[in-house]
Amino acid sequence: MTFIFVTSGSTTGSPPGDYQATGSTWDTIAGGGSGASSAPASNCPGGGGGGGWSQIVNVPWSSAQTCQIGAGGAAITSHTNVAGNAGTATWCRIDGAGTAPATTAQGVLANPGSGGSATGPGGAGGSTTGAVGTTTRAGGAGGTSNNLDFSATGGGGAAGPGGAGARGGNCTASGAGGGPGTGGGANGGGAQGVDVSALTFVGSAGGASITTANQTGAAGGTTNTVPTAANPGTNGSGGGGGTGSGVAGTAGSAGGAGGAGTEYDASHGSGAGGGGGGCNNQTSGATAGAGGPGGLYGGGGGAGGSPNTGGTAGNSGAGAQGLLAIFYNPAAASAVPVMYQRTSKSPILGPLSMQASLARTVAFFPPTAAAPAKGSTLPMMGVG
Repeated sequence: MTFIFVTSGSTTGSPPGDYQATGSTWDTIAGGGSGASSAPASNCPGGGGGGGWSQIVNVPWSSAQTCQIGAGGAAITSHTNVAGNAGTATWCRIDGAGTAPATTAQGVLANPGSGGSATGPGGAGGSTTGAVGTTTRAGGAGGTSNNLDFSATGGGGAAGPGGAGARGGNCTASGAGGGPGTGGGANGGGAQGVDVSALTFVGSAGGASITTANQTGAAGGTTNTVPTAANPGTNGSGGGGGTGSGVAGTAGSAGGAGGAGTEYDASHGSGAGGGGGGCNNQTSGATAGAGGPGGLYGGGGGAGGSPNTGGTAGNSGAGAQGLLAIFYNPAAASAVPVMYQRTSKSPILGPLSMQASLARTVAFFPPTAAAPAKGSTLPMMGVG
């Protein structure tokens, strides 16, 4: 099996000489939304939604095709009740045209996650409505707060090969106490961030990811004491929620980053949501923690922590960018006597509007050789 990952630019580049359509899959993950940020003594912001995932199969590819790699929603650094930013769609044409596809005959498209609301609701995950693919899956929604407590919620996980993305943890506590951030949702097929329903300063854990394809499931990130940031997720699990503070002058801790997905290989897959930042319920020195960023690719960002009067809200976590992943069985695999791996980054020739940098990782395995065990170190025969 050969893997090609496109993470930037506006074209796929030309196909490899050994490409064959039969058995190929083209996957898209859209950008995740960022979490929201509040104003002091005001609202409890929601996390950003994770990007959706779409796939088409048996794709003909004879020349460079136009694509768009979805951007993640930018983090919010203005602390005046500002909603998070939406990500953008990831798509690819397969018929030579230059606009987003509307049918599978034209290509594949995944929808982005929305930004979280400054007044409690989390951003919606990338929807399957309007998505283009033979299989489409929705991203997880950002966690929602009931807006009655000092809380900030986690981002949603991106959808992926293992299933739909999971939502960030919700907060339903109410009262003058509290101050937790909730954990981010896991990537495709994993668990939602842990909810908070009672007054507590302790942030909740991120959702656990599942074992699927190349990915080994992992527990979600957990919280740490103030002022230490919560733990990040790993292998597509959600980042932990930050710890709140009830002490004047002591900041709430930051939410943990969402774990990068590893379904395709050790560094490519659907990302998890970042944890919400820890809050502070004091009326002086009430600095709150930042939300954790979403994990690559497509994870939603956590909301920035909410402070009391006279304090400073935490910045929100950014949503993660999207991905185009192309997989095929090499037509000439039987002619390759030994494993050969090549990683390259080279310019694409053509009009300026079509130029881009294409990052490729290509691995060939002879049909008579056993595939290496997961996690093993492979000898590199050549790099260029």
